[in-house]
Amino acid sequence: MRIILLFSFLLVLSGPRASANTLTSDSLEAKDDYQVMYEFIKDIHDPDIALDVILSSHVHITQVEDQELLEYLLASLEEMRLNLSNRDLKQINFIPFNELPRKKRSEIDPEDLDPEKLYVMYHKDREMYGLYVNEQVIQSFTLVSKGNHQAHFVTY
Repeated sequence: MRIILLFSFLLVLSGPRASANTLTSDSLEAKDDYQVMYEFIKDIHDPDIALDVILSSHVHITQVEDQELLEYLLASLEEMRLNLSNRDLKQINFIPFNELPRKKRSEIDPEDLDPEKLYVMYHKDREMYGLYVNEQVIQSFTLVSKGNHQAHFVTY
């Protein structure tokens, strides 16, 4: 059963995206980064939505054949779901990278990513996740340490 589910998941990832988010150019222009992030978090918060569905509908993955990466991303989404399960989504804010305090900005290296598309998600005053949104999809929800008190976004 797991193999069938994984195969179905890979087919969805490798095929053209046909979600409501990408059906027309008008809908692409109308949807901003905040809507993309909120829908992603809202779906993670909903235990009735399978994590592989969330991954295939919200996250851009170029390395679909990398089984280890897919398992890592699903485990990361499971951890996010656990962390968000008892949180009120109305108390979540997405702060753009350029609006973060200078000290916090110095801890994140945008590398070659557009800083205008980088966000940090907060619940109340607690920092939870970094998100990189580009082309109407989540390009990264993973900040990892690169040493020297700096982190960077990992794209998939």
